[in-house]
Amino acid sequence: MIVNFIISFIIGQTVVAQPSFFYPEVVNRSVAINQSLGVKVDAKSAVVYDVKKNNILSEKNPDQILSIASLTKLMTALVVIEKQPDMNSLVEIKTEDDAEESKINIHQGDKVILKDLLKASLTRSANNATKAMARNVFGDLKTAVAKMNEKASQLGLTNTRFSDVTGLDPANHSTAKDLIKIFLAVQANKELRNILIKSKDNINIIGPDGRARTQYLTSTNKLLKSFLNFEGAKTGFLEEAGYCFIGEINDRSKDNDIIAVLLGSPTDETRFQDAKSLFWWALKTAQNNK
Repeated sequence: MIVNFIISFIIGQTVVAQPSFFYPEVVNRSVAINQSLGVKVDAKSAVVYDVKKNNILSEKNPDQILSIASLTKLMTALVVIEKQPDMNSLVEIKTEDDAEESKINIHQGDKVILKDLLKASLTRSANNATKAMARNVFGDLKTAVAKMNEKASQLGLTNTRFSDVTGLDPANHSTAKDLIKIFLAVQANKELRNILIKSKDNINIIGPDGRARTQYLTSTNKLLKSFLNFEGAKTGFLEEAGYCFIGEINDRSKDNDIIAVLLGSPTDETRFQDAKSLFWWALKTAQNNK
């Protein structure tokens, strides 16, 4: 069965529809990972997807519902951008924006432009920046989460549900297949794509005393400087979710992009090794099919 969905957003009063995206059920046409690829993947679930052909090249438990950790931030960023706020507006940091785990050095009374909070959310996977961004755009985090679930429904994601904006709640769940749809929607936005492709960035923070300071950001994706020609990527980790990854590379030989999703990898190292192996397999397969 082929599921067809349309990504759309509103600019003023005009509805602009992106080209229809066909997501085929390819259980009988894809190659099962760990069975005939010659590649051992330790992740609980994985998908390799050909963007131009709109089909899955390989899969492992693609419909298994799993916690997705900070991959949640992709949907947070998407609904923020689609709300069309002033990305150059200053956001004052509040105590309620504080968060555990990954964060940047911002505190109550600091001011950061919205665009820089978005950078910190996607590049550094900063939980406090993500909360401040979502709170500012939607008024409160509950409303932000509701918009994320509403967007998931619009995209036809029947196995995806969000419970917070950061991914710290293990109840945020999805499947490798559903995450392909989310990532395609995110990558269709130039501003988000330009952030996800960077290995390093920086943001400016204005303290309560009016003094500005710079914080440097390093991407959580260790593959951005590898031999692969990345078009964007996001990582995630939570004890309950394991190590997660989604990324897109460009196959220059066929002017095509390949997306790989990995959920529930046992270690940070195996996550990136699995991703490299699957991307390399996809590139070699494409070359052999010229």
